[in-house]
Amino acid sequence: DTSTLPGSVHSLMMFRGLLYAACHGGVSNSAEIQVRSNTTGLWTTSNDPGGSGIFYSSALIVYGDELYSAIYSDGGTDIERIRKFDGTTWTTDRDLVVSGDLVAAQPIGQAILYGDDLFYCFQSTGAANADGFILRKRSGTWSKVSTDNYTGKLAVLLEKT
Repeated sequence: DTSTLPGSVHSLMMFRGLLYAACHGGVSNSAEIQVRSNTTGLWTTSNDPGGSGIFYSSALIVYGDELYSAIYSDGGTDIERIRKFDGTTWTTDRDLVVSGDLVAAQPIGQAILYGDDLFYCFQSTGAANADGFILRKRSGTWSKVSTDNYTGKLAVLLEKT
């Protein structure tokens, strides 16, 4: 479809009828989220977190009526944020550095919905470390619900109603 995205794609998600791509940044570009026009097929920047270096956007997911993404960088100053988009404006919903959730910048795993809650998993800092964690957003509030040796993978295997 395109060869002009600013970096490799980490995540794709449909939101309000448009396709969004969360991209990897690099030495010369930031970790943008791009959106594809339904009419022209052209990709444009929806969110540019600024800066460059070891930096990526990932884990796009629709929760409620908003699009969520996580951004990460360990190239200099640690950056780890969960961002949300209401169709007009991107804002930081949780700054994991400011909130004290991190041991160090930790790679972003997957995001899932379970029931009415949103979950994000962050990888452990090493194969033998039990410092990975899962955050849950419930009724507008984020909380750390588990800390263990996580690889970042999350899935709903079976849900009976």
